[in-house]
Amino acid sequence: MGVIGGTLAAHSGYVECMIQREPRMGVTSNSEDRLMTADEIASRLQLSVRRVRVYAASGKIPSIKLNKRDIRFHWPTVVARLTNATLE
Repeated sequence: MGVIGGTLAAHSGYVECMIQREPRMGVTSNSEDRLMTADEIASRLQLSVRRVRVYAASGKIPSIKLNKRDIRFHWPTVVARLTNATLE
């Protein structure tokens, strides 16, 4: 059974997170606290990028929309949402 094994409850709301600079910019950050791309989330969840975008658009996984095309994800928030959704 994958992480997305059942029906996920869609919740509206804002994702609060802190954007930290990448280590190459001179500031160290925990890789778990940085914002991630759809490609990175897809890789971690073993899903296609398209499926990740569909889930984000429907609210099944929380995302931050930067503009019309670009979205970012906060991994701990995604995990928390999926864990809570599968327990309900």
